[in-house]
Amino acid sequence: MNVAAQAEPLSPPQPAAARQALPPRRQVLRRFAHHRAGLVGLAVIVALIVLAALAESIAPYDWRAQDVLGRFSGPSGKHLLGTDELGRDIWSRILYGGRYSLTIGLGGVALSFGVGTLIGLVAGFYGRWVDTLLMRIIDVLLAFPGILLAIALVGALGPGLLSVIVAIGVTEIPGFARLNRSMVLSLREREFVLAARVVGASDRRVLGRHVLLNLVSPLLVFASLRVSTAILVGATLSFLGLGIQPPIPEWGAMVSTARQYIATAPHTFVYPTLAIFCAVIAFNLLGDALRDTLDPTLQH
Repeated sequence: MNVAAQAEPLSPPQPAAARQALPPRRQVLRRFAHHRAGLVGLAVIVALIVLAALAESIAPYDWRAQDVLGRFSGPSGKHLLGTDELGRDIWSRILYGGRYSLTIGLGGVALSFGVGTLIGLVAGFYGRWVDTLLMRIIDVLLAFPGILLAIALVGALGPGLLSVIVAIGVTEIPGFARLNRSMVLSLREREFVLAARVVGASDRRVLGRHVLLNLVSPLLVFASLRVSTAILVGATLSFLGLGIQPPIPEWGAMVSTARQYIATAPHTFVYPTLAIFCAVIAFNLLGDALRDTLDPTLQH
C-alpha cells in the first residue's frame, strides 16, 4: 500500500491556469499588485492627497503666518523646509498648496473627461452630420496650442481657481473626444452592439451598457496620464501670474514668487518645484501601470 501510494504521480502546479480561473477584476488587481512602479506612483498620490486634506492638522504653522525677522531661514528643526521672503513656513505652505494644485489637475481632467466623452460618444455613434459638426468644433480647438488656449481663456475669465480649471478642461476636451470617437467607431459595428440593436435596445441603453463600459479602461489610463499635464499647465498659469494669485500658496505661484530669490535663497524655489515634480511623476507612473494592467494586448 505504501509503495503504491508513493508511486502515484503528483499533479504539478499550474499557476497560469489558476490565474485564468480568477475573475477578471481579481486578475487586474493581481497584475497591478505586481507592478512596482505603479504601486509607488499610487502611494505617492495617496500621500499627497492625504497631506493636502489634513493640512490644517499636519502643518506646524498657518500658511499666512509671517515672521519677518526669520525670513529666508534655511531648513531647521523649527522650520522643516525653511521660510520664504516674508518668513512664512514653506512646509506649511506646500501642504496647503497641494489642495489647489491637485484640485486644478483632477478638476480640469474631470471636466474634460465628462464633456469629451460625451462628444466622442455622440459623434462616433451617430456619425453623419452630427459627427462632422462636432469634429469641426474639436478641430477649431486643436488649431490653438494648448497652453496658448489656456492663457486666452484665463485672460477672458479672469484669474482664479475656477477659471484655471475651466481653461484646462477646455484644452483637454479634444484629446478625450477624439479618443472616444475612434473607439466608438470600432465598437458600433461589433456583434454584441448589433445584437442589442436587433432585440430592440434603445440608443441610450446600447451606449451605456455595451459601448461606454468597453471604453472605461482606456479612458482611465488616458485620464491618469493627463492629470500630470493639467498640474503642469496650472502651475505654468500661476507662474505667469494668470492663475492662482499670491499670497495663496499654490505650487506654481510659490515658484513664481521665489524665482527672484533663487540666487540668495534657493530653498524657496527648490521645494515647491520638487512638489510639482513628485506629483507629475507619480501620476505618470500610475498611468503607465494602468496601461500595462488594463491593456490585454500587453499581457503575456
